Amino acid sequence: HIHNANLNGFGYSTLQVPVIIADGLRGDNKVSVPVPNGQLTDHAILAADIINADALVLVSHFKGHIATGFGGALKNLAMGCAARAGKQHMHSTTKPYVDQHKCTACGRCKQYCQVNAIKISGKAEIMSDICTGCARCIGICPENTIHPSFENSSDNLQKMIAEYATAVVKSFNKPVICVNVLTSIVPLCDCLPANDAPLVHDLGFMASTDPVALDKACHELVKKHCGGEDPFLKANGVDGEVAYNHAAAIGLGSTKYDVIEL
Repeated sequence: HIHNANLNGFGYSTLQVPVIIADGLRGDNKVSVPVPNGQLTDHAILAADIINADALVLVSHFKGHIATGFGGALKNLAMGCAARAGKQHMHSTTKPYVDQHKCTACGRCKQYCQVNAIKISGKAEIMSDICTGCARCIGICPENTIHPSFENSSDNLQKMIAEYATAVVKSFNKPVICVNVLTSIVPLCDCLPANDAPLVHDLGFMASTDPVALDKACHELVKKHCGGEDPFLKANGVDGEVAYNHAAAIGLGSTKYDVIEL
């Protein structure tokens, strides 16, 4: 990740600030914090260096997502500030699994497992009754053969995202400014190797100290420029309103907003 950041111009020579992987090189630098009013979880596993920072400027590309309808400030707060174990926690109630076809039984995952939940019997196998879901093995595997389980429904995933985002803001207790970039608003997530044509023309930037109001404002602006139709719902079959409505319900922010054009 550090190498990729430098390749794309995000380095000390251009920004005069260091690039830091907030949960550590292997995802071990983490802290568990409470989720106020959480309905699906009472804790969030966050990257420790996020909580230890002096302030947070969140820059998110607003675009579609196959599992959550769209992704903006809330999704970036949750997934971006979670440690590796937190990302696993949001996506699934089950533990990581080993792709048996790719596993070479090198034993590296077993060597680094802190709770001895991995055995090697021709191939690596994760014993789910012992595994704590820390997801350390995912980052350790040299063959990229250990994966998280993506079993949560879209509604539960969106609610977990809202609860993790709430934990970030409430635990951080320092200034948080959120900026959503509404350019190249494609139907799928940026993490995919390919995408389709933008759903709407470039709309500019929107910013707020309230990520709930920001995501709703962006969503409604996109719908307005699509004749009132939700292009994310049409593209992905997922109602993306669940996350910001749940975040408002548990006290992160408000779905009421005013737009000030600059």
